[in-house]
Amino acid sequence: MAKAKVMEFKKIDVMSLAKIFSLFGIILGFVAGIGIAFISNVSIPNMAFPLPAKFGVAAIVAFPIMYGIMYFICGAITALIYNVLAVKIGGIQVTVK
Repeated sequence: MAKAKVMEFKKIDVMSLAKIFSLFGIILGFVAGIGIAFISNVSIPNMAFPLPAKFGVAAIVAFPIMYGIMYFICGAITALIYNVLAVKIGGIQVTVK
């Protein structure tokens, strides 16, 4: 049986984490855009402010771009904060076999 080895993440590459976060943002933005497109195409007479049908198509394109940019920035900030804190209090420890 192999011995378990404990590893510690002392530093995270800022661009690497920002790109991964951005990919998650693009996927979530696409899902949100599809949801908005669906809602804008459904005709609900009692809706407070009905969304135009063109807004739904634009949401499928715009939301992934906006979410991708926002998540990229958040990923970069997260990595920077992690790198500062990991020096002071130690990084995340992972046990690997």
